[in-house]
Order: sequence, then structure tokens, then C-alpha cells
Amino acid sequence: NTSVFYSKLKDAIDWKQVGWDYYASNVNEQKRRGFDIGYRYNFDDKWSAFANYTYVKVENNSDGTYVRDLNIMPNQYKFGVSYTDKKWDVDLVGRGASGGSRAIAFNGYGYSAKYLDSSYLTLDLSINYKIKDNWKVYAKGYNLTNASYAERAGASASAPEDVKNYNFPAAGRRFLIGTEFTF
Repeated sequence: NTSVFYSKLKDAIDWKQVGWDYYASNVNEQKRRGFDIGYRYNFDDKWSAFANYTYVKVENNSDGTYVRDLNIMPNQYKFGVSYTDKKWDVDLVGRGASGGSRAIAFNGYGYSAKYLDSSYLTLDLSINYKIKDNWKVYAKGYNLTNASYAERAGASASAPEDVKNYNFPAAGRRFLIGTEFTF
């Protein structure tokens, strides 16, 4: 499958940094365009795999000129493999992005960077076992690579060499075990 998209917004919302604080501010116009291409292949009735690539370019116009929004990584990837039968559902999914800006700038109070790393990759694993038609147990592992990343830009420090932490980091490696019962 494939798709192409384009949108143009008036009075889009963006975040403006003033000192160490962030405030919502309006962007006169925002253009967002890109494409998505994906493929799923079924090896047999139990095994399948998929791959997906999305490119997105966002440009903001606050003063008559469109400028690329560096808060968004333009290249986004997703791929995985699945196994399904009467009792088991198992999914291994990789997610990643690249093209993030690593530019560091002084904002009057300290230094800020868009992204610490210009790319990231995570792996998630989900295992579901159906005990009965209305009862299943599951185990899920998220960010198995324990990647330090953020889906939205933002990192700051008092000196350029100290920019090591994201302002809004994504969660690290984590696990979830549970059960679902349907009445």
C-alpha cells in the first residue's frame, strides 16, 4: 500500500522557548507533506511480515518564510514479524526514525539541542496465549533495545558538552504481564 499526503493549516500550534520555559504559540501557517509506503507478506496461514516507511516534511511560516520544523524526524520506519494460531499471537515489531537535527544553540540561558542522536531503533515483543475463548494471558516487552530517544525534539544543558538528556524522553525498557477476561 502507498499514500501521499499534504495539509496546510492556519494558526497551527507550536512551542516557543523563553528562557527555560516553553509556551504554546501560533504559527501563521504550517505545511505538512509526505508519503507512506508499506508491504505485508503472508508466508503461510500462521506467519507474516511487514515493512513500512514514512517520509514527512513539516514547514512553519511565522514571518512570511517557510522554515523546516526540526522538531520532527523526517524518516520513520516500522517493520515486524507475526505468528498467529488458535492459541498463540506473537508479534516482534521494530520502530525507528532518522534525520533528526543535532544542532546545538545558545538560547540566552543555556544550550539546547533538537535531538541527542539523529536516529533511533526500538524493538517491541508481544506474546498472547488464549486459555479459553474469553480469557487470555499476555507478556509484552517494550523498547527491548533500551534506546534513549524522544519522538519530539528537545534537550538542554548549561554547556554544549553537557547536552546528554532529553526534556521529554520516551520510556526505557519495560515489561508488562497480565490477563484479559471478556464477559
